Order: sequence, then C-alpha cells, then structure tokens
Amino acid sequence: MCLGCAEELPIEYGIRNGNGSDSVNGTAAFSQLIVEQGSKVRSTSYLAPKIAEHTDVFVWFVRDFEPPSEEARDWFEEWLKAERNRMLIVVLRDFDAAPLYWKSIRKSAPKEYQPAIEEHEAEALARFALLRNKDKEIDADWFKWLAGAAHRPWNGTKAGDAWCKDVDTSKLETELSRKLVPKSPTVALVGEKDDALVAVRRVRPRNRPARESNPIYIVANGSFLLNLPLVNHEHRKLATRLVEEIGALREVTFLEAGHDPRIHTHDPKDVAHSSLSIMGIEPFDHILLHLCVAGLVFLVASWPIFGRPAPDTAAHASDFGKHIAALGKLLSRQENRGAAEARIATYTDPHTRGGGARRRGRRPSSDLKG
Repeated sequence: MCLGCAEELPIEYGIRNGNGSDSVNGTAAFSQLIVEQGSKVRSTSYLAPKIAEHTDVFVWFVRDFEPPSEEARDWFEEWLKAERNRMLIVVLRDFDAAPLYWKSIRKSAPKEYQPAIEEHEAEALARFALLRNKDKEIDADWFKWLAGAAHRPWNGTKAGDAWCKDVDTSKLETELSRKLVPKSPTVALVGEKDDALVAVRRVRPRNRPARESNPIYIVANGSFLLNLPLVNHEHRKLATRLVEEIGALREVTFLEAGHDPRIHTHDPKDVAHSSLSIMGIEPFDHILLHLCVAGLVFLVASWPIFGRPAPDTAAHASDFGKHIAALGKLLSRQENRGAAEARIATYTDPHTRGGGARRRGRRPSSDLKG
C-alpha cells in the first residue's frame, strides 16, 4: 500500500473470504487457525434448518454495533438445546483495526510521511466513534453493555491461567471501549476493574445433565481475533485458546450478518444472487479477473489501425489470371499429372497450338496471305 492512500486500506468488517478477506477487519486469519486444527469451515449470511443441522459450531462476528437481537438469541438457544456438543461464539463489534494499522506504521514511517499518517489515524478514529453509540446502555439478556466507559487497553492482569498461560500480557494490544457485564458467573478472560474480554454462558440440551451443557462464548470485541490484530504473536496465543475450545474435526459455520440476521423456518430453495456474486467466490474471483484483463487486452490490441490502411485490390471479371487459376483447379481434380502436363503443353508449345488445323488439311489462319 502507498503511504497517504487511505482509500486503499480495506476495512470491511467480519468477512472470511472473497473481496473482504484481506481487510484489516476480516476474519480469514482466525478461520485459518480453525482449519489448521482440523475442522471444516464454511460461511453463511442467514440461518436455516439445513445449516443448523450440519453445524457444530457457529462463529458470529456481529457486523454492526448492536448486540444480537432477541429473535437471534432465541434461535441460537433452541439450536443449542437440540443437541449436545454444540458451541456458539459471538464476537461483538466494539473495535476497529484501521486506527491500529495507522498507529503501527507511524512508528517506522519516514518523517515526511508522519503528518499524513496522523491525519489518516485521526480520520479512522473519528469514523469509529461516529458509528458506535457509546452513550447507549444495552441489556441484551445474555449480558449488559454499560455506557460511558473510556477507551482503554486490556492488559489481562487477572486473566485465568488456562487462557493466558505463556502469554506475555505486556505485549498485548487488546483494547476495550464499552464495559461488558456478563449475566453468568463464568468469565474466561477478565482484566483490571473486572473488565471482561471473554465471558461464557451455558445452555443445557434437553434431557441432558448439566455437565453436558453447550457454551456460548461472548467476546467483547475482535481486538485479538481480526486479521490485523492476529499479526501480534501474543494475540495468536489467545486466539488459539479459543480455537482449542472449539476442538478438532468440527463443522464450523461463520455467520456473516448484522445483529438481526435473516432466519428461515424452511430451507430456501433459490437464494437470490446477482450475476456478479460469483466474483466473491474463490477461485472464480481470480479466474474471472484474469479473463476480464485478457479480454480488455484483446480489445485494445484489435481496435486501433496504425498508419494508412492498404487499398483494397479491385477484382475484375475480365481478369485472365482468374481463368488460369480456374483451369488449374480443374486439372488438379483429375489427379492425373501426365494428362495435366499434356494439356498445358498444348498451350505453351508453338508447334502444337496449330496442329488441329493442319490435320484437317487447312492452313492456320496465321499462314494465310492477305
């Protein structure tokens, strides 16, 4: 990326593959950690019975700044109650990686670029502050979001041993804006002043003992799970702890939707797609891009005419050369080389051109005297 080109920084939030996969706010890196654990990963933008049936773990990076809707919470609780060994991970949106990007490159950028980078960082912070409603206190049933908390780093000084084992908390760049207050006593990661980064809520499946309850992991934000934060090695350790909770050989579905996703009571037979939606599917996006470039090159190469065009050669019916060419084609069809040569000789040999007249006892007209 060129310094000073803020519009070139991809910042789309919560996308695992396609055009948003390389965004600083994307989820491709976290998805890859799950794949490396041996699980299969897919994505969806809606909820439906068939998806629920073939999913062991849902990972939901909520794409807007609101908590899960009541309808979505009810759907997931019913899904968790239906079978054992299921899991839901909800990552709330209260973090943006764009300011972190500009802050990180500002440390090593040349002096002449510093003012432009500081301007981009300020714009990114202002955009994030405008999008989130920090003054609104929210009760989302599973947890509360308290308003008025200052933007602050999360240092993990009170973090549980299982999660922060071998993690150098002094190198963490995790941060909090809102204050997450779980309505369940289990908190996996908590820092100073009871700042919860990850909370756990449990739902017991029907006709199952409490020890087989299915967990809901509520993550305060993606400051250690999104693409750019996972460049930090200590963040990867924390993210790996969450991946270990998922386990291996699981069917994992990333829900890419806002706080109120579409819920279908029946599996949609025909989900409407635009003709360009294939551009967001790998590997077709790369293939079609190369085909488009090749097509443009062909059009550019065939369009212009360089220099003066050559004049067309006029064709005339009286052209004797056409007679010769036509006779040659007829002779070639006989497939008899000797006969063809003999026929040609009658036209080229001066002694044979008048032979017919002599055989009939007449002198060629060329020998008659006036």
